[in-house]
Amino acid sequence: MTYLGHDVRAADGGLELVRLCGEFSPDLVISDYAMPDLNGGAAAEEINRARPVPVILMSGRQEVAQLTRTNDSPIVQFLLKPVKRKELLAAIEPLLLARSNL
Repeated sequence: MTYLGHDVRAADGGLELVRLCGEFSPDLVISDYAMPDLNGGAAAEEINRARPVPVILMSGRQEVAQLTRTNDSPIVQFLLKPVKRKELLAAIEPLLLARSNL
């Protein structure tokens, strides 16, 4: 599937997200915090054990941002839902540009 000009994969839960990232090696992961079987923060940690990739985490609860943002976290940005298209693009573009310059 393509969204906003990017190849996108969707996962039904945290474990599936980890599996998909292992198969497709994404340049960026965007995840909800509240997911079945493994929350977005834990999934981000697991994904980054195999290969470093920046993660944008979304939640409807502001306090989740405090729980998931640490100095060694792969979570580079937190977006509070509902997320507007303009906000999502503003979060995605600099991360992909930085990765393309590596």
